Amino acid sequence: MALVWKTTRYFVSTQKAESSILWRVNMLKKFFRARVGGRVNLIGGFVYYLSSFLVDFLVQIGSPCIKIAGADMNNYPLIAHAARYGVPILLDTRGTLGELEQAIATSLKADNDQIIIVPCPSGYPALLDSVRLRMVQVYRTAFPYPIGFSDHNPDIDMNIAAIALGAHFIEKTITLEKMTEDVEHIMSLEPPELPGFVSRLRDVEHALGTRWTLTISDAQRETMKKVRRSIVLNRDA
Repeated sequence: MALVWKTTRYFVSTQKAESSILWRVNMLKKFFRARVGGRVNLIGGFVYYLSSFLVDFLVQIGSPCIKIAGADMNNYPLIAHAARYGVPILLDTRGTLGELEQAIATSLKADNDQIIIVPCPSGYPALLDSVRLRMVQVYRTAFPYPIGFSDHNPDIDMNIAAIALGAHFIEKTITLEKMTEDVEHIMSLEPPELPGFVSRLRDVEHALGTRWTLTISDAQRETMKKVRRSIVLNRDA
């Protein structure tokens, strides 16, 4: 099982940031092993309100991607610093189109074309009017990069729709307790919900098939044999 984690806290010192992040990573890994079972891989570290030293630390502890949140989409020195590590850069879209284009150009200038564009609605949880799922298709048409979707709703529906519209990446927050009095917990998944969440998204991917599947499947052939009309004799020849 893969684990994506993030924190929204703003840190003013390297030591506090590092100890807090390491505590969260170790706590979540232990919890997942105990409650869900199996091996847990750290596949991403999201820290909103990034700084250069936090980017350095995330890479140091093995986070293979860095997300640039909407708050930093015009922080081009920070984007350049993260991009120089050569890890995939996830770009939030909560800004202007010009800022997104400049962020992409900044990453490319740092010789990093591993870019994922992640449409992200505003609100915790997001109102339906702000989700704008069709932007997944708009960004797929406008940019030659994978397009993700950051879900800010408390159920799975928006994620299924995003996959159906062509999203390559889903960001869903995980919490140990939904009733925690803090931003995002109410719309997050608790660990026991995660396997079912992933399974349902995989089912949607499988059911979509491929764009160019025009051949008749074996199941369809069998059905055709049973339901198609044909000429038959009502007595032996």
